Amino acid sequence: MPDENDPWIDKDFESAVRDTAYFLWENDGRPLGREKEYWFTALDRCLRQREADALLRQNPPAEGAEQGGASADTSGKNSGT
Repeated sequence: MPDENDPWIDKDFESAVRDTAYFLWENDGRPLGREKEYWFTALDRCLRQREADALLRQNPPAEGAEQGGASADTSGKNSGT
């Protein structure tokens, strides 16, 4: 059993993995015997999210940058017709 005062344990991260695994399990109808599958799927998602958050902290988007990429020109001025 891990020590409650262990500085190497991120309790918030572990809680996020647990909550995500439970959410995924619930959404799939609570199947029996697939606990590890849901745990590792949740762990993967949470690790990816943590990595993405770290990258955003290192390189925040520029002020006024559009979310979601290039916008479509709906004015018809550049439609070529």
